[in-house]
Amino acid sequence: METEFHIGDIVWVKIKGYPWWPGIIKSIILNDTSSNKGKKKPGIDNNHPHKYIIKFFIELTESIISDITKIKPYVKYKDEFSKIKQKKLIHAIKFANLISSGKMTFDQHYSFIKEGLRTYEEQCRKLEEIKNGGNKEDNKEINAEKESEKIEDNIINEGDNNIDDIDTREKKY
Repeated sequence: METEFHIGDIVWVKIKGYPWWPGIIKSIILNDTSSNKGKKKPGIDNNHPHKYIIKFFIELTESIISDITKIKPYVKYKDEFSKIKQKKLIHAIKFANLISSGKMTFDQHYSFIKEGLRTYEEQCRKLEEIKNGGNKEDNKEINAEKESEKIEDNIINEGDNNIDDIDTREKKY
């Protein structure tokens, strides 16, 4: 049974010379199967109607895959392909897990890489900062400003109350 993939699917992809690597389908191109007649290589499905453009986690390189046998659904094959203990692959798998669970988007992952945040830990810290409304130093400054504003408001309000007392005293006399 042939698997149908869609844009945004997290998948495993096999590229010659590399282990199965997690990536995301960024676009799908209709394959001209008529030009492949007579050029079939053993074990390769040249007549599949699509070419998939895959962006890989961590490296952010992309490949065009027309051989459907080189693409597998991420969740279904996660246990099987996660056994290789290569540092970059481990990080790529962690990102794939975050994205497949909806805790991060691929676009966030991509922008964090462009900012120089390459490790899983760095990107998770950045996600926490975003979730909490900015980085901790900025939050300290903002909280200090808010506290200062509260104190000023209390002083002004206390002064206003005293002025009200003075106004009412003047009216009594």
